[in-house]
Amino acid sequence: MDDLKNKEQSIIYIYNLIVEMLGEDAIESVDFWEADLYATGFKKKDKLVYVSTWGCRDCTQENMKYYAEFEVIDEVTSETQSIAKMLKDVSEEVLLKEVYDYLNG
Repeated sequence: MDDLKNKEQSIIYIYNLIVEMLGEDAIESVDFWEADLYATGFKKKDKLVYVSTWGCRDCTQENMKYYAEFEVIDEVTSETQSIAKMLKDVSEEVLLKEVYDYLNG
């Protein structure tokens, strides 16, 4: 995703892990938050996952913690219908498992 070139390294790192885990063809990368250099998103049908590293922007990659929102959206407009789950200060391992389970569930 060319839009990532302006993002912070922490979000590029987790973006690449999620795409590798789920497969480039299985999800759509979305960036409704262009001005937010610490955020990106992934969409699959009516599910959207927003991931941010803002809260841990001064952390090393080894100590990185993530914030994520798991949303149900309108497939046409991408407007949020409801928030299914929020995760705060979770590890990479927990984030990857939760993203996988949500987008493949």
